[in-house]
Amino acid sequence: MKFFVDLDGVLVDTVGEMFRRFGRGKTPRDLKGSYDTRTALGLTCDPWSQFGGKFWSEAPWMEGSHDWFRHLAGAGGSENIYLCSSPTHEPDSAAGKLRWIQQHLPYYARRYVLTPCKELLAGPDCMLIDDCDDVVDAFVRAGGRAILVPRPWNSLHAFDGDVVAYMIERIDSAKVQALKGA
Repeated sequence: MKFFVDLDGVLVDTVGEMFRRFGRGKTPRDLKGSYDTRTALGLTCDPWSQFGGKFWSEAPWMEGSHDWFRHLAGAGGSENIYLCSSPTHEPDSAAGKLRWIQQHLPYYARRYVLTPCKELLAGPDCMLIDDCDDVVDAFVRAGGRAILVPRPWNSLHAFDGDVVAYMIERIDSAKVQALKGA
């Protein structure tokens, strides 16, 4: 099985970093199931288009994501993993994301896909790991499998458990299903 793993909000804490810069006392928890960062932050502009490459390359890991990603590499085989991210309209975001990959996951520096159309990668032997309900739904409709990572801005916003344990359980379940041919 091939695994396509999103960066922003999945491995990289870009949402938290944006709130640290624009937060005005708010945190990502204030999103409560909504992707509308503009309204949550009280901005009139698209906050994602306000950052250059440095923002994307210097954002920290999401808490715990390194742990479940390491498990995925062991369970699924690092040769079956591709990083998959959608750049913003700001051209430097793509370059910043590539720098982040080079700095933090150099093995994957030639194993990535940058596209806003992740569903084009879907297939019966393909699994997307993403934080966006709409992206996950489109991928599944196109014939792929997916794991939605619990985050304050998606439909799993009320999840109050251990995200690392949740992800490891979902990854192991996907591996078993793949072995069964389900």
